[in-house]
Amino acid sequence: MFRNCLIIIFLLIFCLSLPVQGQNKKKILILNSYHQGLSWTDNIVKGIKDTLKPLDSEIDYYIEYMDTKRFYGDKYFEKIFKVV
Repeated sequence: MFRNCLIIIFLLIFCLSLPVQGQNKKKILILNSYHQGLSWTDNIVKGIKDTLKPLDSEIDYYIEYMDTKRFYGDKYFEKIFKVV
């Protein structure tokens, strides 16, 4: 849980600080361990969007759910690590 928060914070800082040539909008990837609809996950996404609300017109959000609450195991985690 703590690791996921650190990853999200890192991505926010990294994505907001990179100059993107030819594009006006920043791209932010929000990577969640669990699924949409889980209150904990939804609250994190809401908190990120609420915090960045003043910059809303300058941001494109991309949200991915690994859904490790429902899908897990060595084979599943190997696939996730290959993608990351």
